[in-house]
This record gives sequence, structure tokens and C-alpha cells, in this order.
Amino acid sequence: MHADAVSVLDSYPYQNSVRILLQMDAALDDMREYAAQVETLVMPLRPALIYFSHRDVAHAVQHSSEIGAQRGAAWMDYVARLIARCPYGEARRLEGASGVLAFIRDYKQLTDALLRESRLPRIILKDCSGEWNHCYRQIEEFLDLAQVASH
Repeated sequence: MHADAVSVLDSYPYQNSVRILLQMDAALDDMREYAAQVETLVMPLRPALIYFSHRDVAHAVQHSSEIGAQRGAAWMDYVARLIARCPYGEARRLEGASGVLAFIRDYKQLTDALLRESRLPRIILKDCSGEWNHCYRQIEEFLDLAQVASH
């Protein structure tokens, strides 16, 4: 790595790992500790987090419903079974499309909370769909600032 490089983090720590921990019904403190440990491990890389989000929980749920409609009933059935059979879903008796949407709502609230607690320099982009040029400019400006701040 070059001394003046800024590492851009992928969404993995939030989207994949935390989602799986939530599905496993892990304790909130354990998920917070996991996120803090990931941040500690990556801090020497001088990371910059670019996080794509939705305006709010209602928008995230609506977007998920649209994805389900695009991917079809077989995909929605698969996701509903996955949520219903995971420890989180079983403990809350989540079933069908309403169970999936409840899980998405809870997941969105969790990731929002973890982002608020994060120590990482970050930009949170909301609703880039249809506005990609605007989002690209924001990313460029953010990375220029992150580059300057890392020196």
C-alpha cells in the first residue's frame, strides 16, 4: 500500500457479517463489539467508508418489496423461509413477506445505530438511484477530503 493511499471499505462488515449475526439472534452488545473490533483492525489502513443507504426504514422496506416483485415469488419464498428458520425469525415468529419486511426494518435500524457509533471517516449516500452523477461527485469530494485528513 502506498503511504498516501486511502482504503475504501466494502459494505461487508455491515451488510453481510452484521446481517448474519442478526439472523443468529446475537446480542446487541456482541454485534457492537464485533463492529468495534473490525474498525480497530482496519484503522491502520486509514479507511474511508462509503455507505449506500435509504432515506429511512419505510423507504428501505418499500425498496425491498420492489426487489421482491422484480425477482419473483420463488425468490421471495426462499427469503421468507430463510428468515422464518433463522434463530432471529424463530424467536419472533417471523413468517412470509411480513416477516421478511420486519427483519429488514430491524436490520436497517441496527445498521443505522452501528453507523452512528462508528469511528470511521464516512459518507452515507441516500437514494443514489437515478442520481448517480450527484453521488459520484459526493464520493470524489469525500475521498479528496479523506486523503487530506490522512496526512
